[in-house]
Amino acid sequence: MKKKWSSITIGLLFVALGAIAQDGASNIEFVENKGQWDPRVHFRGDLPNGELFLEKTGFTVLLYNGDDLAAMTALHHGVKGGTGAYRGGPAATANVPAGVTGKPDMLRAHAYRVSFADASADVDIVPDKPLPGYNNYLIGPDTGKWGRNCKVFQGVTYRNIYPNIDVRYYTNNGQLKYDIIVHPGGDLNRVRMQYTGADKLNTHKGQLLIGTSVGTVTQLAPVSYLSNEQGRSDIRCRYSIHNGNTVSFDVPEHDANATMVIDPVIIFCTFTGSKVSNWGFTATPGPDGSFFAGGIVFGSAFPYTTGAIQPTYGGGQFDVGIIKFNSNGSTKVFATYLGGSDS
Repeated sequence: MKKKWSSITIGLLFVALGAIAQDGASNIEFVENKGQWDPRVHFRGDLPNGELFLEKTGFTVLLYNGDDLAAMTALHHGVKGGTGAYRGGPAATANVPAGVTGKPDMLRAHAYRVSFADASADVDIVPDKPLPGYNNYLIGPDTGKWGRNCKVFQGVTYRNIYPNIDVRYYTNNGQLKYDIIVHPGGDLNRVRMQYTGADKLNTHKGQLLIGTSVGTVTQLAPVSYLSNEQGRSDIRCRYSIHNGNTVSFDVPEHDANATMVIDPVIIFCTFTGSKVSNWGFTATPGPDGSFFAGGIVFGSAFPYTTGAIQPTYGGGQFDVGIIKFNSNGSTKVFATYLGGSDS
């Protein structure tokens, strides 16, 4: 007997080693295809080191090797005596900055496709939140492959990709997300995502790890809850991998009259730092949910804590500043300078 679900939203958030998260907080923009790209592509989004192609019943992710891209970018920008133009050969390699292992004359890439198995052929593709202006793609001598007045959107919804089930693609704080929305009468058990081209799929601590030759893409664990007249209550949702290449969702029995939301959430946001100029360069979670951040500080007034390893500014042009918060951001566990009299 098939389960009849109430309205369900499954929010899936991608992060990667420089692959899916945009630099800063700028969002990915979805540009409509008006003949400038392969006809299978309906919308394309530019990633910092790759591309996202939205197709009729799925999407394709193209990723570049980060080191190769950094080396090529450094060469084009004239780093360490570079000419500012790509020349290739031994001279080009000599211009690669120290610590960058990529080759400026080679750009390795990896593509994988995610398709919704047995999806409807009558899916209705509806873009939303249009941005002002448009893009023109007047490339090559064949005017039939030019794209004019291509509109740009912040989100795209695929309605009825399965009966009473929608998929919406968008970004949040620079990270790619897609929601699977199961309306009343929809059957979540029909949702199966088949991965083609990925080296390996596995789960770790509730996250979905997508292995590629240029790095691992991480899809964060979905956070879910039920909402009805009695309020809100958490409910479990897990990824389930079948035959090594197909992903579905494991959700327990629940109140069919309640709305179920499965969506990654921001744990906390806060301002912190010195009263003088300071730049943040790195951040990472701890195993207990705590949060570490680091950067450089250009003078005194960094908010160090009692007992810090270095409570005073060391001097020179800048010191490192390191800070730790508890799991919900309400308490600064410690903060310290780290540096000497030089930079």
